[in-house]
Amino acid sequence: LSADGDGFAWPTWLAIAYFCLDCVRDMFAELLCIVGYCRRGWKKDCVTKERLALWAYLATEHVVAGTAIACITGGTEDVVYALRPVIAFVGGVKWVRLLYLCRAFEAFHMGSRILPIFSALREAGDFVVIFLFFVLSGAHVAFSLSSSEVPYTYIIFSMYRLGFLGDFEI
Repeated sequence: LSADGDGFAWPTWLAIAYFCLDCVRDMFAELLCIVGYCRRGWKKDCVTKERLALWAYLATEHVVAGTAIACITGGTEDVVYALRPVIAFVGGVKWVRLLYLCRAFEAFHMGSRILPIFSALREAGDFVVIFLFFVLSGAHVAFSLSSSEVPYTYIIFSMYRLGFLGDFEI
């Protein structure tokens, strides 16, 4: 909000405008890829796990952009606060995508340093999926045994700290 409390300041408008233009650019680039796949007759190669994840990310990105525009024009601050986890997710994915784009650079041997890390992250994916089941199992048990005043977000975060970080001070 601006200093006087009425509406949003111009840097917020600028950030939202940039974000919306970036959303449109990403969607346009993806549509051009799909058209290219279809023209070459590679329709079945167009739908992969990575591309489905990208489509889910693009949908999330557009929801955030639309909600941000609606909040700025309507002036509601509560919706922006409620969407902070989604905005954080979109921002985090943007940084990972930027890092992934750097894999092709030979300057400073950046690509040769990044590619083994991405390969290791793919190998760790199986561990993360199995670990997620154990964390959710612990969260289910903790939620069932806790009082009704304890929020579920606290329980899930506590199970994450206990299971992944080994923090026993819950």
